[in-house]
Amino acid sequence: MKQLLHILSYPLSAILFILFVLILLVFEPIQRICLRIFGYRAHKISVGLFNGLFLLCLHIVGTTFRFKIEGEIPENVPIIIVSNHQSLWDIPPLIWFLRRLHPKFISKKELGQRIPYFI
Repeated sequence: MKQLLHILSYPLSAILFILFVLILLVFEPIQRICLRIFGYRAHKISVGLFNGLFLLCLHIVGTTFRFKIEGEIPENVPIIIVSNHQSLWDIPPLIWFLRRLHPKFISKKELGQRIPYFI
């Protein structure tokens, strides 16, 4: 069974890559238009939709997520959530599952060079 999953991981990775690029190509101009013409609220919705579709693509290729928030998250106050994520693949679930909190991310500027979605 392990060998079968290992063999399937190659075509599933290719499918995920193609889906990701297609979604990125569609949502890159949508996000720029939303931000420049309709403002932050429309941009936030487009970012949420992008990440929701991306999570759907991850589900299509067999990825599952567990997201557990222990305790209450205070409302109407600034909060800092620290995530020890290992890759870029952790960010879309954080954006999607915490979308009502308007999450923002801090990273080195070099990580976003020449990647349109992260400008």
